[in-house]
Amino acid sequence: MRLRLSYQILVLAVANCSFALAASGPASNPEQIQQGRTLFLERGCSHCHGHDGTSGVKLAGRDDLTPDYVLSTIKEGKKSGGRVMPPWGSILSDGEIQALVAYLMSIQNAQNPP
Repeated sequence: MRLRLSYQILVLAVANCSFALAASGPASNPEQIQQGRTLFLERGCSHCHGHDGTSGVKLAGRDDLTPDYVLSTIKEGKKSGGRVMPPWGSILSDGEIQALVAYLMSIQNAQNPP
């Protein structure tokens, strides 16, 4: 029983790391970034973050965001003061979350995001 639980934890850890690497690695291509931008606009992210991530809860022009942090925040949500980022992990597919991470990482240091 204990060995089986350890194995399940290991499998989940490897899967999570693989997902995070995929979101931040070479798969972050222009098509994926564009898909992420489209999702950002269609799913209402722009309501809190602005149409290009530069207003409200600002995402563009930052240098403190990591792919793992962005992925975790999208999947699990976050509370900060009176603000709440809802969890999207049960709503969006892994591919959609990867595309959003790719888009957000592409604008984090941009002066004029697409």
